Amino acid sequence: TEEMIRQKLLPAGVDVDYRWNFKKHDTWHYSDRGWTFLRWAVVENKPKLVQYLVEKGAKIDATYHKHRGMLPMEWAINEGMTDVAKALASKQKIDLTLTKSKDGLSLAELLIEKIGDAHTLEFFLGSVPDAAKRKSLFVFSAKNGKLNALKVLAPCDGREKESWAEEALKGQVDKNAVQWLKDCKLK
Repeated sequence: TEEMIRQKLLPAGVDVDYRWNFKKHDTWHYSDRGWTFLRWAVVENKPKLVQYLVEKGAKIDATYHKHRGMLPMEWAINEGMTDVAKALASKQKIDLTLTKSKDGLSLAELLIEKIGDAHTLEFFLGSVPDAAKRKSLFVFSAKNGKLNALKVLAPCDGREKESWAEEALKGQVDKNAVQWLKDCKLK
């Protein structure tokens, strides 16, 4: 299927956001309810194909890409597919704080909750410019004991870091994060 998409369908002029049903005898049929190539590539965990489709102009936030009620980025994060998530963001930066998951968390919060490795967090959250959004994610991370996220989101300025730590400690904080936050206040 991947080879057919790359070597036959897209070069022949098939729209990158074409919705298809795969039927018997390798026949492709258009269907309003069918899957897009991007949806298939995300669900099947094919990061190189995802990147290829994004570069070809696939609309990553179109609702017709949804699988089980989730947009491609939400699916990738929820399933821990870091390479697919990065491929989805390869052409344009995505503000994960703006989009809500079907569970009501922002995709940034879902990323912190589900993946949490420092490199992936830095890739997606290291450049969140809005201080209020960073602070909100910082407090969310403290509440949920996500130390890697705390480290990525912590402000560089000592006073601001201390202020954020104090605010996080006011709420319900995971016991793993308490010591880190207390150390943050002392520096």
